[in-house]
Amino acid sequence: MPGLFGYIKKKPQHSDLISQIVRKQTALYPVAIEHEYQDDNVAAVRCFSFYEKKTHQDESRLLQIWVEGCAYNLQEIAQHYQQIFHDLNSAIIWSYQQNMLDDLLARLDGVFCAVLFDRQRKKITLVSDRNGMRVLFYYHRNGYFAWGSEIKAFLSLDFFEKKISQQALSCFMDLGYLVGDITYFDGVTLLPPATVLSYDLDSDRLQSQHYWSWANIKQQNVSFNDAVDALSEIVMHAVQRRLDMAESLVFPISGGLDSRMLLAATHQMHPGYKGACYTFGTDQCADIVLAQKVTEMVGWPHVIHELTPDNWFEKRIPTIWLTDGFLDMQHMHGCEFVDQIIQQGRYTLSGYCGDAILGPSFLRAETANKRITPEIAELYYGQHTYLANIESSFYDTPHVEPNLFMNRVRRFTNMGTLASSAWLEHKKPFLDNELLEFVFSINDEYRLGNRLYSAVLLEQFPKFYKSIPWQKTGKTIDNNPGMPMPECKTDHYADYPSWIRQPDIAEKLNKILNPLTALYRQFTDENWHAMYYVPHLEQNLNRSNKLLRAATIELFLQYCFEKSDEAYHVS
Repeated sequence: MPGLFGYIKKKPQHSDLISQIVRKQTALYPVAIEHEYQDDNVAAVRCFSFYEKKTHQDESRLLQIWVEGCAYNLQEIAQHYQQIFHDLNSAIIWSYQQNMLDDLLARLDGVFCAVLFDRQRKKITLVSDRNGMRVLFYYHRNGYFAWGSEIKAFLSLDFFEKKISQQALSCFMDLGYLVGDITYFDGVTLLPPATVLSYDLDSDRLQSQHYWSWANIKQQNVSFNDAVDALSEIVMHAVQRRLDMAESLVFPISGGLDSRMLLAATHQMHPGYKGACYTFGTDQCADIVLAQKVTEMVGWPHVIHELTPDNWFEKRIPTIWLTDGFLDMQHMHGCEFVDQIIQQGRYTLSGYCGDAILGPSFLRAETANKRITPEIAELYYGQHTYLANIESSFYDTPHVEPNLFMNRVRRFTNMGTLASSAWLEHKKPFLDNELLEFVFSINDEYRLGNRLYSAVLLEQFPKFYKSIPWQKTGKTIDNNPGMPMPECKTDHYADYPSWIRQPDIAEKLNKILNPLTALYRQFTDENWHAMYYVPHLEQNLNRSNKLLRAATIELFLQYCFEKSDEAYHVS
């Protein structure tokens, strides 16, 4: 994952380490290098694929800045402060100098992270966006401090201790993702959402604070009909803020509601536009069949990428390294086709998390309008609930989902888009600030049974939802019996339990998890080969989830401890 990288220099030889990071970034990704900086104390750089920045320091050159990502409301912010901002960097520098950094960050609507180096104060400041979706990690141990947009960058630092966290391995095997801010390495932490973290070079101390929290959202009493009207308008604004018709856009379309809504909104705003679309899945699966009906309705070009037993496994092996082992290879759908997708466009309008925010994916009737508690959290995180930071005032809101967004979505769903972030910029309208603030200011019960979301879609885009069923239910969302589910070969876009049993895949997994040679045995007493491979392959039991998680961890460990730089080059 391209982005921001840097460290505090303790020895003269540390001057060369930043060059090693740059070389590995350019070997892995199609990146450009921006603001490579060194002085006696700090080395830092930005390696980027999108959004070149023009501002790198203030006029005195005492304040250096690196920003990855973008904000969608920068002009609105400039008008609010009656300033002219040339880019996001200049806005952050101005707010820092005016002691208004927290205020500005709380207003920004975007996906970004930032690093500032104040030479005069000898202070490093790390910043995350409200939702922490543009990840930034930091390492602090034994007087050393470093930061990076991916944890494998720390492997280039001679002062970095490669100590694997058994806590993290256990969490990933149980849930398929990590909870809270932990990583696979002790001493490496994911910067929390909505956070400003400062490091003092002289004292070697960290200070961290939230500049915004879910408690900031004021609850309101809104009728259901008024909520439908307001949300119908808000979702259009959310799409409009992220829709730049000068960019090469590409629309991922499935059989769900979210991607269809983004296509419908774009079509409504630009009726003469013909956007490029794609869908992946097995031959004539429900996602493909329904997506074809959607794109045919507007006459948009639609490319189908077929997942088969023969084309899914090999491409996912290097993607494990690209995602720092945080994404289970079973959920890397679409990584096989990135080279073809970028021929259509480089900027996706993604339905990311729409069903979880507007719909009831994470919501249960018994948890509606309640703050998250240890008992509720345990339903989702099990024995790893203690990592979810549920007691923090950051989650003082009568809604359960915010904590789930900062854990399951940020640590799992988010990795699916970060896997291709060097090639595709994923715009996510459902993370719009105005949209989130409205949804989590009203009665949760409106969203139960998909009631609110369905009402919005039927009011705003009736022709897209009254005539084409929803893949999840096989029915239109107005339950029209005259619009049955079209004929499909399968409801599923992949069949991993069967594909794993293909002889060549089975042999590779057998070799990867061989307990006599596998690295994972150095960090756990469990024999994953016996626990998951043997039951799945020899006893015809479905252990595909755990089996592929185990392979993900083992291959990540091999990359960390055995592979050369050339071994993880991705063309």
